[in-house]
Amino acid sequence: AALSKVATSGSELRNLGPAFQADRQVVMAAVLQNGQALQYASESLRADPADIRVAVSSNGKSLQHAPGPLKRDRDIVLQAVSQAGAALQHADSSLKADPVVVMRAVRHCPGAQRHAARGLRDPKALTEAPQRPGEVVVPRRGPVDLAVSRWNVRAALREPGGIEHHNLVCLMG
Repeated sequence: AALSKVATSGSELRNLGPAFQADRQVVMAAVLQNGQALQYASESLRADPADIRVAVSSNGKSLQHAPGPLKRDRDIVLQAVSQAGAALQHADSSLKADPVVVMRAVRHCPGAQRHAARGLRDPKALTEAPQRPGEVVVPRRGPVDLAVSRWNVRAALREPGGIEHHNLVCLMG
């Protein structure tokens, strides 16, 4: 009965007792339906990186319910901001200063840039940010530039000697 309740409405987890809130199967069903249901899970389940990954893949903003150490986990935060750029506000301050994390967040939510570290709040800071191996920064200044940038990247991927890794980071703004 508990599984069917949370599978229909993940937020129903709040109305279930502590035993269900500590039951991984029930919690994962709730979180898959609604990532925000993570807030009703037991502390032990919220402290599990695997459970947090499931939650942020369903709803990036559920990062707010993760314990501090997991808000410092770059992979978890990247997954969260890839799903919902506004999740950047819940990331650890060290990751708010990471240009790749901020660019990924801004790609999904231009307003997320206001949650970045001071040095990355200026759009120019992002276009000049250091790249990690295999990542290409494609600045966006408007719909025309975006279309041209996508075309150029696709062409570069097809050409011999083009981009070897196609992990793209697009900038909004």
